[in-house]
Amino acid sequence: MKTKSTFILLTLLTLATLNHQFSTAFAQATVFTYQGRVTDNGTNFNGSGQFQFALVTSTNASYAATATITIGGPSNNGFVSSITLANGGFGYTVAPQVTFSGGGGSGAQATTTISGGVVTSITLVNPGSGYTGVPMVTIATPPVSIAYPTYWSNDGTSVNGSEPTGAVNVTVADGLFTVTLGDTNTVNMAGMDSSLFGQPNLQLRIWFNDGVHGFAALSPLQNLTPTPYAVNAMFANSFNGIISPANLPNGLGGYVNTASGNLATVSGGEYNTASGYSATVGGGFGNVGNGSFATVGGGENNTVSGSAYIDFATVVGGENNYAGGSWATVGGGFGNTASGNYSFAAGANAQATNDGAFVWNDSTGSTFSSTTSNQFSVHASGGIRLAGDVQLDSSAYHHLSLTGGNALGYLYGSFPALGDGVHLGYNYYYDAGGAGHVSDTGGATSRLSVGFGFVGIYVGGVNAAPNTQRLLANSTGVTVNGTFNNSSDRNVKQDFATVSSSEMLEKVTRLPISEWSYKEDPTTRHVGPMGQDFYSTFNIGTDEKHIAPIDEGGVALAAIQGLNQKLETENAELNARLDRLEKLISGPADKP
Repeated sequence: MKTKSTFILLTLLTLATLNHQFSTAFAQATVFTYQGRVTDNGTNFNGSGQFQFALVTSTNASYAATATITIGGPSNNGFVSSITLANGGFGYTVAPQVTFSGGGGSGAQATTTISGGVVTSITLVNPGSGYTGVPMVTIATPPVSIAYPTYWSNDGTSVNGSEPTGAVNVTVADGLFTVTLGDTNTVNMAGMDSSLFGQPNLQLRIWFNDGVHGFAALSPLQNLTPTPYAVNAMFANSFNGIISPANLPNGLGGYVNTASGNLATVSGGEYNTASGYSATVGGGFGNVGNGSFATVGGGENNTVSGSAYIDFATVVGGENNYAGGSWATVGGGFGNTASGNYSFAAGANAQATNDGAFVWNDSTGSTFSSTTSNQFSVHASGGIRLAGDVQLDSSAYHHLSLTGGNALGYLYGSFPALGDGVHLGYNYYYDAGGAGHVSDTGGATSRLSVGFGFVGIYVGGVNAAPNTQRLLANSTGVTVNGTFNNSSDRNVKQDFATVSSSEMLEKVTRLPISEWSYKEDPTTRHVGPMGQDFYSTFNIGTDEKHIAPIDEGGVALAAIQGLNQKLETENAELNARLDRLEKLISGPADKP
């Protein structure tokens, strides 16, 4: 039979069963209803199962041995001179390892000897060296050895946590079972004294038999508290609801709590109120659950609804939070409001005031509110990060799938082919300052269209003519309809250096220029240098595989200036030679 597991769902309703008189404040014979779930070979069990129960406490009887050491030698090169066993510990099945740490040195070693589960001696086998301070010595811990004193079992036969002899038959449906422990009307069920719940750290140990594989212990053990006993006392005083453990003279927890709604519950804390039908306050201070089926998990001064007509609202915890809409939720935090139906608020000062709104606000202290129904709103002054796969609305013109990323944090995007592409920011525009806005009415003033094989930027109305396309990037290149402007403001530049126009001209004359085609666009011919030649000749640009238009133009302008200087120099020389030649031909002016 494979290992089974049980998970506690409810430990409720400790009731006095001997005389069923609600006027009895504390009964000596007590029962409580336990509900759990059991799996058999990985599947929720169905059918009649056999159970055994024992109330125990668990204590690990094993504990580690300890030792002390001294060092000798000079302070800058000391060694462990002796090691003394201080405590032999308990529960060892093999001799434990000894380790030394700290002290500035290394190499110290020791061995141990055990007898009867106890370390009886420790021997230094290597003193080590280089210790400038006393190192720490650690003796390995022994295996866990749990002792289970039994305080009650279903048939009274369990000793020291052992399996009881008798079993209780319980019907199990889809793994879920409910049993009343301590009910002597059940076969093989012993009575239970209420004083048991004064024992701290009480746990319920359960064995299960599916009728085929025999009994096996379920895990983990279920921790119990005095809460069931406290519920019984308050149930006698407040029949409308169950308060546990509030206003108890024996100090079992809680103070000045009120559960006035039918089937309402306050589990603890102080000055909490559950006034709605089936409302629950888990604890904390000054929390209020007014609506039907309202829930306040804890925290301080949290309120679920100000009206009894608000249903199924929840505040998980935190402080000064308010859930005032049906099915609204405040996830915690401080000063949050979820007043819209089906709304959600979390963080600090998040205000989900519209139906279906989700609002999260950061810790900067400002209030952040929803503005319309069914809106997702996040205010995060430190930025928003998306990790992993994110998919938004699969309908046309609004589908965006962001996948993965890399070590540098870049995010890759993939987009489906929907008509002429996917329009990101269909009603999205940027103002002159670069801030983004969403337009609720009318057409967009700009848009980005993305499809398989292209990215396009459009300026103008959504249904404008194609000539409003300003940029198209596809497999053949990037096409700009209009002027492409490189930033060339003197104020954004630095590290200026003078260029020799004549040297630039000389380099241009040596630069190989050829005609060629891109492999991705073999039908289109181009003329120009190779990136490697351009980079090695001029040593400008980002790398040897790219040539920026501003660099190519700058080189051409410098070469033109160099050519102009060369031509001016040569022209001056030619003019001088021409003058001398003319003088030789014409001779002196006074010659006959």
